[in-house]
Amino acid sequence: ENPFGLSGHSFLRRYESCYGQLNLRQVKCRHLVELCCLVPDCCVAVESGGGEVTVLPAGGDSHRSDTVPLHVFGEVKNNILHLLQSHPAGVSLDRFVKGYEGYYGLLPLAQLGCGDVMELCKAVTDVCLVRQSETGQYVISLVKRGKADTKLDTDKTGSDEDSDGSGTLPGCVLVDIMRVLQRHGDGVKLSNFPKVFLETVGQNIDPSKFGFDSFKSLLKTVSGHMEVSDCKEDPVIRLMKSKVEKLKQSVLGPDFRMTEQEIEPGMVNVVSEVSPDLLCLQVEEKRKELEKMEERMEQFYTRENAGQKILASNLVIGLPVAALYIDMAW
Repeated sequence: ENPFGLSGHSFLRRYESCYGQLNLRQVKCRHLVELCCLVPDCCVAVESGGGEVTVLPAGGDSHRSDTVPLHVFGEVKNNILHLLQSHPAGVSLDRFVKGYEGYYGLLPLAQLGCGDVMELCKAVTDVCLVRQSETGQYVISLVKRGKADTKLDTDKTGSDEDSDGSGTLPGCVLVDIMRVLQRHGDGVKLSNFPKVFLETVGQNIDPSKFGFDSFKSLLKTVSGHMEVSDCKEDPVIRLMKSKVEKLKQSVLGPDFRMTEQEIEPGMVNVVSEVSPDLLCLQVEEKRKELEKMEERMEQFYTRENAGQKILASNLVIGLPVAALYIDMAW
């Protein structure tokens, strides 16, 4: 998740948010560096001149800079990696800056020793590439990382056929898969699933798009949500009973209600297609109201509350959230 390392403080904070407080005395360690030395196959700790510790994955790049703390560069590179993962085709330079500031706050260009964002992007070629489009715009895209960076060695997990692949399944696709299984309570045959998915969602599901070798390896990532029959030739996939009721509340939220509403005749824009039966429309006359709301959200989330962290314990299903769209606007 953070292949370029974390500062010691960030590491401890994230550990506690996931697993509870890390008691170093229980493992007979005086400090974090000593703990990392006990697990060299997992991580390595690098101390800077100022005493700041950076925790890197085993085999990570521990190259030091005389001017830039290793953990600062590492966390910025992690942030860029996370930001661009949902935009495989890349984003324009201005949207990249807008998206980064929306998620993580201002880029610490001065601390990194960079004059501008372009100089920073050219300095982290192991994370992103800068290219110029046909229209003359600069586009920032993610560097494709090797399999060793994205999945465990096949020797540890079995043969290539049995491994889950190097893919990552977006949450929205997982929800679509669960919706398909919910609609077909008796289950769907594996060979017929892509066709049923298309009929239900209105889009094809392409495993290679998410980095999977096959549809079978894609489904392995959601094995905790479904049951598979014993038939080896063409198994039937069903949604687990315990997941059905949760899905009803989580797909559209607990307070979501489908209601009829009359709108005035006029021009509309089709914003997105959730399914062939559910379209999201934007009334042209309401566009100015929408733009004003986006400006207020930009002010609140990007400028006033940039970089604010939310504890995982405070997140519950159905909680309203604000998110950056594909154009990097709230």
